[in-house]
Amino acid sequence: MIIVAGKATIKAGTQAEALAVMQTMIDATQAEAGCISYQIYQNPYEATEFFIFEEWDSLEALAQHFQTDHMREFSQRIPNYLVGELQIKRYDVSHDQYL
Repeated sequence: MIIVAGKATIKAGTQAEALAVMQTMIDATQAEAGCISYQIYQNPYEATEFFIFEEWDSLEALAQHFQTDHMREFSQRIPNYLVGELQIKRYDVSHDQYL
């Protein structure tokens, strides 16, 4: 399983517009083959901070995601709302392990 985790800081006053762009991305991505989950959460203590959490069956499924029209559109639109750059990390989880 592949996990993608990230953080985005959105320009103050543009959260509602940015969230609409994100919602379009979430809806389209959750319908993709290989997507286990794709969520974006707003920090309840800092309204301009959003966290991204994705789970994918495989690296191949994630690579296909980057080729979709909705990903291209998101990549073009979301920079208009960002303060700085997206902070994204990818993790390869070879097996489930509970702590």
